[in-house]
Amino acid sequence: MHALAAQQPSADLNLRLLRHLVAYLHDHCEGSAITAVAAAGGVKVEDLWAATRWVSLSQFEAILSAARTLVSDDEAFKNACAYKVADVPGAVRFCMGALSPLLGYELGCRHLRVVSGMSTFKPELLGHGRIRLRYETTKKESRLMCLSRQGQIEQLPTLWGMPPAHITETRCVARGDDVCTYDVQVYEPRRWLPAALSSAAGLATYLGFLIFSHAHGNVAVGFVFSLVGGLLGHLYEYQRTSASNSEAHKAISTAYVQAARDEAEARRELFVLMQRQSSWGQLMEGEVVERAQALQDVAGELERLQAPRVAHLRGRSRELGGPLDSLQTTLNSLRAKLGVGDPDVVAGFERLDADVDALARRLKEVGRTAASASELIDLMPQTLDTWPLVHELRTRLRALVHLPDVRVSVFAAREAPERIRTDTALFNRIIDNLLVNAASQTQRGSIVVEVSGTPGFLTIKVSDTGAGLSEDDLSRVFRPMQRAVVSSAAAAGAGPGLSVVVQLLARIGGRLEVMSTPGRGATFWAHIPVDSEAVMEPTPIGKQATDEFIRRIVTVRRSSQG
Repeated sequence: MHALAAQQPSADLNLRLLRHLVAYLHDHCEGSAITAVAAAGGVKVEDLWAATRWVSLSQFEAILSAARTLVSDDEAFKNACAYKVADVPGAVRFCMGALSPLLGYELGCRHLRVVSGMSTFKPELLGHGRIRLRYETTKKESRLMCLSRQGQIEQLPTLWGMPPAHITETRCVARGDDVCTYDVQVYEPRRWLPAALSSAAGLATYLGFLIFSHAHGNVAVGFVFSLVGGLLGHLYEYQRTSASNSEAHKAISTAYVQAARDEAEARRELFVLMQRQSSWGQLMEGEVVERAQALQDVAGELERLQAPRVAHLRGRSRELGGPLDSLQTTLNSLRAKLGVGDPDVVAGFERLDADVDALARRLKEVGRTAASASELIDLMPQTLDTWPLVHELRTRLRALVHLPDVRVSVFAAREAPERIRTDTALFNRIIDNLLVNAASQTQRGSIVVEVSGTPGFLTIKVSDTGAGLSEDDLSRVFRPMQRAVVSSAAAAGAGPGLSVVVQLLARIGGRLEVMSTPGRGATFWAHIPVDSEAVMEPTPIGKQATDEFIRRIVTVRRSSQG
């Protein structure tokens, strides 16, 4: 990554440093605000999420300045720059247990070059939970840069479930100093406190005994009481720490086992998905072969049955060909006699020539015999239960989503029919295309799938927080072999999968609804008949026929419709 920064003259900082700030803006601001922040830095919105995007210092500070206008004060800006620092993904959080906060600061300083090509951090341990961080940079920085650093430095201990650190700033580049220096105090639990309290309790017990018994005190006995109390306090702290470590070990082990199971389940579902794709391809190939063979058989039978009629028509066409030739010769003779001076006469002869040519072509077409057949794939309906479908869809979606910042949710509504009767291969193809489309477009946020129903239909609702589609995109994305030109690279992949969904739904009498806003995601409703039967939809030819076909199947909802 540092080598990449060195190759680009303007690559001072990696936008990965802004991931927490961008997450805050995503959760608390409108999509237009995020677009404005990205535009201020001269980058695209999707670049703000990218881990490989480097920018110059001026671009980075322009983004910070635009973001600062969206919060109330500097303290709120610091908190926004460290938004959800503790929400690290998966097993990484459990690995933090092998480190201490101070060691975490040291490791962060050593690896600053991964995200910065213009600055370094030098740590110095001061003891008693204190560390001094010396920040050196080759370029002049603004105060906002310093505040963004301080916010993340303060919140780092929260990764260990501890309170935020206390920072004392002694020098700052933005205020004219040569370096920035931060003294950081981490609040660690005082493990000696239980032993000290127990020792004091033991001594107090001995003194109380002396007071109530009116006996003479003995220093050695008092010391023994105090020592026993201290040992009991130490044993209590040891037992508490051991229990805490044991619980943490169990949690880590459980998390790793669950992660391994999830990975195995995801691999299995991906394998099943590949099998479904392969089966669909084989089905299409088999249908093509059968259709080609059927066409050959039909063509041969028609040729055998219509051979006498063809011979008769060809004879008639030859008989009519003579009079046509004679008519053409007469027209040429008249043209020569009348001359070509009069424009009306010339136009009349041209019309007659065109009519004769058209009549000759019609005669030739009558002499030909052509046969063609167009059949739909024969559906093989099967009964599918709706409730097991929820678990299956959840498994499929988790197998497709690999980003830690994307949450998935699948649930069923009471309106969902208990079962449907449809072709399994076709149904799986529709669902897979919708899920793959949502997973490919969503880089952060959530994907929610709802299984519900309307009278006579099973409804699969797929909502995502991806790039979304504009009205212009929606007018083209459902056409066969078309890809939408949208504002993000992820959403640019939408197109072929959605056009296939439309065609397959048309085959079984289904419908598709869509609602989308650029930058805020999209929602699709696939309405699948409870009892699917083949519908003879003619294959659209030409742009106008294709658009009419799509309008019959697809309904675009506006945002105001909810």
